[in-house]
Amino acid sequence: MAEALILEAALAGETPTATTLKPQARPSSLPGLAPFALLRAAALPLQMLEDLRLRATEARIELILEAERRLGVCRQPVADALFAVVSRLAADDALMRRQVLALRRDVHNGRAITVAPALADRVRALLACEDERQQFEHWLQAQQQLTTALGALEAGVREELQRVVRPALRRLRERGTFRRALAFASPGVERNAAREKRLPDAPAPDKLERALLGYLARAAAKTSPFSSFMSLSVLRLDPAREAPLPRAQAVEYLSTVRLNRGLVSRLHRLGVAHGARADDLVLAVNPTLRPGANERVHGLCSREVVLLGRPWWEQRFAQFRLEPALWQALQAQARAPWSHWVQRLRACGLGEAAAEATLLKLLERGLLMPPDLIDAFDEAPLDRVIAQWQASASAPLRERVPALQALRAQTEAIAASEGEERIGLLDAVGATAQALQQGFGGPAAEPLQNLVSEDCWAEGVQGVAGAALLQPLADLQSFLSGQVIESGYYRRMRDHFVARFGEGGVCTDAVDFLLKVSDKLVDIPEFGAQWKGELPVAARPGVQVPVTAQVQIAAAPGAAPCVVVNRVFDGAGWLAARFTSGPHAGPRELRAQLQRWLQRVSGHREPVDVPIGGHCSDLQAHQRLTKRVLRWPGEPLTLPQEQVIEASALRIRHEPRSGLLEVTDGEGTPLNLMYLGTTFPSPIWGLRYALSILTQPYLIARPDFPPPADQRADEVRLEPRMMHGALVLRRATWWMPIAHLRRHWFDGTPGQRLLKVRRDCDRLQLPPVFFAQRHIPSDRSKLIASNVLEANRKPIWIDTRNPFWLAILERLAEEGEWITFTEPLPGPQDLWLQMDGQAHVSELQIEMLVEAGTPNSTLTQGAAA
Repeated sequence: MAEALILEAALAGETPTATTLKPQARPSSLPGLAPFALLRAAALPLQMLEDLRLRATEARIELILEAERRLGVCRQPVADALFAVVSRLAADDALMRRQVLALRRDVHNGRAITVAPALADRVRALLACEDERQQFEHWLQAQQQLTTALGALEAGVREELQRVVRPALRRLRERGTFRRALAFASPGVERNAAREKRLPDAPAPDKLERALLGYLARAAAKTSPFSSFMSLSVLRLDPAREAPLPRAQAVEYLSTVRLNRGLVSRLHRLGVAHGARADDLVLAVNPTLRPGANERVHGLCSREVVLLGRPWWEQRFAQFRLEPALWQALQAQARAPWSHWVQRLRACGLGEAAAEATLLKLLERGLLMPPDLIDAFDEAPLDRVIAQWQASASAPLRERVPALQALRAQTEAIAASEGEERIGLLDAVGATAQALQQGFGGPAAEPLQNLVSEDCWAEGVQGVAGAALLQPLADLQSFLSGQVIESGYYRRMRDHFVARFGEGGVCTDAVDFLLKVSDKLVDIPEFGAQWKGELPVAARPGVQVPVTAQVQIAAAPGAAPCVVVNRVFDGAGWLAARFTSGPHAGPRELRAQLQRWLQRVSGHREPVDVPIGGHCSDLQAHQRLTKRVLRWPGEPLTLPQEQVIEASALRIRHEPRSGLLEVTDGEGTPLNLMYLGTTFPSPIWGLRYALSILTQPYLIARPDFPPPADQRADEVRLEPRMMHGALVLRRATWWMPIAHLRRHWFDGTPGQRLLKVRRDCDRLQLPPVFFAQRHIPSDRSKLIASNVLEANRKPIWIDTRNPFWLAILERLAEEGEWITFTEPLPGPQDLWLQMDGQAHVSELQIEMLVEAGTPNSTLTQGAAA
């Protein structure tokens, strides 16, 4: 269902076979490329993963495999020679006969044995010719090499685990960026690591070591946008300029720590009743309420919910049954303080207690609404809550102000803290927040995933990304031009508009139109029926669609660079907007660049931000990036009127020549409504999804890369790397049956495992290092991906040369039928970003304006739209 081109991830080294799509003519320049990118860099250098390698063990395994190859070459000649020796023995030499026959069986079966010197000497004397003696000597030498290496393997593995791997894992905490992020991600792991007195000596990793391995993979092999596991920088792009590769020197990491906006909004709403009863607030009737049949009232009502541990602002079209007198009272006065509403309800015949209880219900259900206090654009929403409670006539609110101030101070202190101090502050934030919420009574609120968030900016990145680095993006632009399609949802919305208002018709009530069309955009399948998407319809050549692409560039020294597509989404700026808040130079530069880019992609239209849930969601909040912002009913907004366009002022007109819906304000100014939240828009949003696509008729189709057709067969399947010129659309991927891993990879001691896995990887032509990901079949009967709640849905770095990583892989393979192994590209030799002299994995989040061209074969064959 995703309407994004989610092209699967990256590349490393040569693959056995590669599928190459014929690229269109490569443009000589990149006219649609924004002049900036958000540079996302892994916190740790990739070398820290290399530091975990067991070099002596790897060399010993090479000796074993080399000896096995040598034994394989001379096995048959030696076996034949020994058979001939038996015929030359004296009839009464039964002991020698048995020894030679036993030796022949060992040779024939490839057993690792030690041959007694006396027996070897007698055999040499009985061999018929020099060639047989040479073959026997080669066999003896290889056998000695094999038995020696095998005999030292297990002890060597354990020695290197203690001397190399375990100390290297503990050295991770010497890196401040890693240590601070670990305290955020898992205070328990950081605390246990800090208190550890001695190294364990078991052959398998313990719980702490498994956790450290997982976080190391996250911080060194990926660009994980969590705390300081990743840093951000704004990088200037100039594809027409010859320039050396950008690099970072004397890097300084700057953290911005924020209290979860969902918690702030929750506290504000808990205090609304107190403030209302004290007549601090003027309560307004929900402006969307309309009378219906059977004494029912309809309107748009919103409420805060928690989805996957994150706060969300849910809006629905609700209906209520109200007594006629109560409905008349609401109609008679649109705004009034609490005491006036009580008097009105008492005039309707209610007692004072009943009037108070009724007002609380009206407030809770969204029929009465308090004034907006915080919105998506506040950098410090807690300050507004503190100011409101300080000025309140409600004693309970004023009494809680010190706790709010303590919450603010605790949060602000986290940025500069480390270790136990940081963990203590995080615990203090949790305790203070819990005490504040419990103080209001009522049922316990659903917990939030993180009460505090942190963004990390890296200062010190120097230079401009020029032609040497960016030229492969021409192939990305070329490919995407053949993937532009009409949005099926937009097409349905337009068709309903034309059916209602006619060709060239005009709608002056956008809210009403979107409300009535929002449930017609998607056909919800009946229970048990399989959902089927529509075939994509290519956009007419020349139309343009803005996209945000997350790409990695592989730039090995002396080789032509290539660009590896991780993900591409249609839409401008929305994945970058949430990083625009903060006092540092990086966020300021990003704000300025995005403001110019949004205007550029909008052309003659005025870009207008459409905020959705940003007052309570950190993923949706951002700085104001457009001159004006849309005020949608029920969406909190505190901007001055000159920065606001009311939804009631929108005008929608069908343009017959283009077949598109054009939106203007009341003065006739053409508008480009732009959604800039970070949560991917989904049709299950209903009304607000319809709003988010009202001026976005085109999107990028996702090529369909299905799993192997026969997923029951017990064999490994390779999907070769897919290329388009210098563009990697899909990394080489091996589909591995979990049953195969259980049978061939996970038995025996650590040394035996390493040897078995190395043999199997050589046989299957698997790289020793890859990203492993459990395959979770998609459920096409649902509109939401079935793996969204799956903790193991993300790929993890695995190095098959280390038994600790094999233990991680074994845990990943505890469930399911298939695991995918994906080649790591860029690999260690391909990393272009040097930070303080060390190579780091990096990703560029770029903005592009793509012009539709000739459809690609991946589109005409039927892409998943």
